[in-house]
Amino acid sequence: MQQQFAVAALAILASSFSLPAHADISARARIDNFGYRLIDLRPGDGIAPAIRFSPEGGSQVGAGTFQAAEPYDLRDEETKRNGFGEFQTMAVSASLLGIANARSSMSGTFHSAPGDFDVVARGALRSSADENILRAFGAYAEPVNEAYGHYEVTSFTKVVFTGFVTVEARRTVANTASFLQLADAAVRIRYTGTPNEVGTKEVSVELVRGSDMSKTVKERQRIVFENTTGSAASGFIGIYVGAQGQVFEVPGIHKFAPATPVPEPASMVLMLCGLGVVTAVARHARRDGRHKSVNTPAGPACAV
Repeated sequence: MQQQFAVAALAILASSFSLPAHADISARARIDNFGYRLIDLRPGDGIAPAIRFSPEGGSQVGAGTFQAAEPYDLRDEETKRNGFGEFQTMAVSASLLGIANARSSMSGTFHSAPGDFDVVARGALRSSADENILRAFGAYAEPVNEAYGHYEVTSFTKVVFTGFVTVEARRTVANTASFLQLADAAVRIRYTGTPNEVGTKEVSVELVRGSDMSKTVKERQRIVFENTTGSAASGFIGIYVGAQGQVFEVPGIHKFAPATPVPEPASMVLMLCGLGVVTAVARHARRDGRHKSVNTPAGPACAV
């Protein structure tokens, strides 16, 4: 009896080592407490510093999840009247099969610093290291793009935009020769520094084929527009917050690998319209008024 028990115990122990290794991967990007402060560069001129934002807007949020051979879930929302001048809360989320989710949101009010304006894009998925399946998520939030984020400031006025940026990507199972988990998160800000100077700031992390299990960057962003002229001057600011991730097997190595190659991350996002809402093509199409929705079994998709 004891010998039979020992054999059974060894069998159970051996089988435990052959159980699928579950992989959890996630990505998140956000800006918190984004706002602005005005500084009078010439206090004695009798002109109070002021800023006026364009009444037009282009705020957008999108989220999508995907699994091969399954209907993807895409949620996409665009509010043309949004913008820093007339901001409204926006949020969309997507989920698939209970194992993938994505969400993007914007909330609060954009005003003088420290503001309570927050932007978040995040997603996560669960997969198995010995399961031959492609899964992906993507989320983005664009509170204002450079096409709509114009403003005008009074003469001899400095505008200081500030906010706290966090980007992170995590995975729980290391990549192997046949199994890859990829994720990235980024916050990109394109802005005017002076009336004739344009700059770009990016805070990003990426998990690719290396051995890193997590990456996180947290930093305070400070963007300055300075009008040192004696007349009003205009500038712009555009903000993009995005996160995406995918899990798949490398073809030609795993015995159950698919016959067709797996796309690289960039082309993967382009291929999935649901995750393609983060592509420049789709965003520019919406800005030009050419965006329309297509209903799919899982929800609306985008078409240009």
